[in-house]
Amino acid sequence: MPIEILGRGELDRLIRETFRKLIDESSLLERFSNLETTVNELKLASLKQFAVTAARSPHQALARDLGHRVRMLDVNFEGDPITLRPKRWLRTEDFRAIVEVFRRHGGTWSPEKRASILDKTAVRQHP
Repeated sequence: MPIEILGRGELDRLIRETFRKLIDESSLLERFSNLETTVNELKLASLKQFAVTAARSPHQALARDLGHRVRMLDVNFEGDPITLRPKRWLRTEDFRAIVEVFRRHGGTWSPEKRASILDKTAVRQHP
């Protein structure tokens, strides 16, 4: 049984030809092109959604981030600053989640008012 020894150049050429055949037969280039188009469309949709979120008012963004926990709070959006007071005793995990959201938006605790205070002009919006 004869053994054929290939040089580096011949081996590279053989590998390239084999890969080219596989890519042509499996239509991978077309799939990659479609995938790239889909990724670009998703990026564009994400940017549009971020623009809509940023356009919301501060109290809408805060209420959205608080989610169902907003029902546990007495929230005053009317004045400046926005104030939050718990309606009843909060469980630890609810309290921590609320504090985290409020701090992300730039809020602080006021011991004198016994409420969380958020200045509307200093609100940081998050997507």
